[in-house]
Amino acid sequence: MITIIGILVGMLLPAVQSSRESARRATCQNNLRQVGQALGNYESAKLVMPPMCDYVGTGAPHISSFVLLLPFLEEQDLYNKAVTGTGNSGPPNLPFNPRSTDSYPVWNRWLTQFVCPSDAAASLGRSAYASARGPSSYAANKGDWWSAPTALGPASYNGSRAGYTGDKRSFRGMFGSNVGLKSADITDGLSFTMAYGERRIYRGETRRVPDAMWGNGNSWADPNACRTPSVLASRVVNGEFVGSGAIVVSWPNSGNWSAWSSGLAFYHGIVTAVPPNGPSCDMNGSPWWNIGLYTASSFHQGGVFAVMGDGAVRFVTDNVDAGNQSAGAGARDLNVAAINDPSPFGVWGAMGSRCGRETVKYQE
Repeated sequence: MITIIGILVGMLLPAVQSSRESARRATCQNNLRQVGQALGNYESAKLVMPPMCDYVGTGAPHISSFVLLLPFLEEQDLYNKAVTGTGNSGPPNLPFNPRSTDSYPVWNRWLTQFVCPSDAAASLGRSAYASARGPSSYAANKGDWWSAPTALGPASYNGSRAGYTGDKRSFRGMFGSNVGLKSADITDGLSFTMAYGERRIYRGETRRVPDAMWGNGNSWADPNACRTPSVLASRVVNGEFVGSGAIVVSWPNSGNWSAWSSGLAFYHGIVTAVPPNGPSCDMNGSPWWNIGLYTASSFHQGGVFAVMGDGAVRFVTDNVDAGNQSAGAGARDLNVAAINDPSPFGVWGAMGSRCGRETVKYQE
């Protein structure tokens, strides 16, 4: 009898697990749909989309597009606290400044609309991030370039805020630093251009892809691993980074690689060069971790969810056409290519590019 019960449990358990994951996927998909709707409502109200990273006030804050979307996600009270710098047990925090203190309760908030239930961090809950900013499973589409803040390259890095001038030439996605686009700027069309996608919350992996990240150092003489997907892929063996380049951070702490409040590409960006769930790279040592190949990733089997500019949510598989992986995603830092060149990274790159004259719609 016990044997029979064991067999029945073994037969039913996979079905139960599958049903639970289906429910988690549906919630994750709905989270992105709500973010897409909030983006549309923001654009309707402001006549411009929010920047990925906005520098306002004093103390070099770097708020994310999600902070600006809070009123459109039924989080007006939280937004008001961020604006005024209130909500702290001590002296008022600098308004709109997630960088000033990680213990500020506004930035510590765990917002379920920014956490995919399939993400392993969701099962750990708020207690695992007690000393950290609230995490996010979603990030903004920076395009198919490697997230350099300007199109002018390393020469522009001559100060803490250099390069964040709001130059639309500095990115090909829907979001950039210190500048918000209008719908008319998305010349490939909103239905063909990704707005946000999944980036799984860091759990403390030091070498395992896609959680770990290759740190190339601030070496402009040889930045190939951070601007050429095939070179980055060569650093991975059996699903792990090899060598001494993997970035290691203590966890959980304020440096978890996901924070809904921070607009730095390290926390809040996706580059559509490496296909989903592939490796990521950061030019650590660059100003505030904002240059690299930040790859979409998730805990769903076989791909990631993404919301397009028109609000449609799509599931993009790991084997999406990613074009020429030997092409340089960062060659523009030395030889500025035309902003409207077609992406070399196939359908995936085209989904990230807003103005590459590609109208390739991903077929699920």
